[in-house]
Amino acid sequence: MLGLLIATPVYSNVSEQVEMAVTGVKSFRLVLKDETGNVQIRLKDTAGQTLYSEQVASPVAYNRVFNLSSLPSGEYSLELEFVNRVQMTPLVIEENQVTLQTAEMTEYFKPVVRLKGKTVSINLLNTSRDPVNILVYHSETNELLTQSRITNETTVGKLYDFSKVKPGKFLISMNGRNINYSKSIIIE
Repeated sequence: MLGLLIATPVYSNVSEQVEMAVTGVKSFRLVLKDETGNVQIRLKDTAGQTLYSEQVASPVAYNRVFNLSSLPSGEYSLELEFVNRVQMTPLVIEENQVTLQTAEMTEYFKPVVRLKGKTVSINLLNTSRDPVNILVYHSETNELLTQSRITNETTVGKLYDFSKVKPGKFLISMNGRNINYSKSIIIE
């Protein structure tokens, strides 16, 4: 369980809107500035399990200290999901200290998934040009309907025609080195 702690940190700019700093024994401060829209904050372990999650509505001046003293030594990730992008910063807990690996921070733009009639379009800005896997599942049966692997592309664009598929709920999953995104759609 995460707790709150008050301390005076030395800030490290992770980006223009995000500052992070170690504040004490197994604790760090997160400051979000000038951000419009909701921000989802998640702390995850190496297995991708969410250990802490908080939804912040329009954080004009979010400032919080996270106390990680209840967590064992290991590698973790702080994930900040903004309106159109996701930022992930690795952190390491060793004995009584936390290390923010801000130089290892990765960021990806969230894909745009649109449903028009029975056609789904996907657009993704992939500035790292890393391989991206796109998988489409039928949600009720978990049947994999199609999969694509896009490599060495800055802009990923795909169209899927669902006109020959029975109506239902479907899951579109996109993953790669710096992206892990899912979106549910309903085809009527």
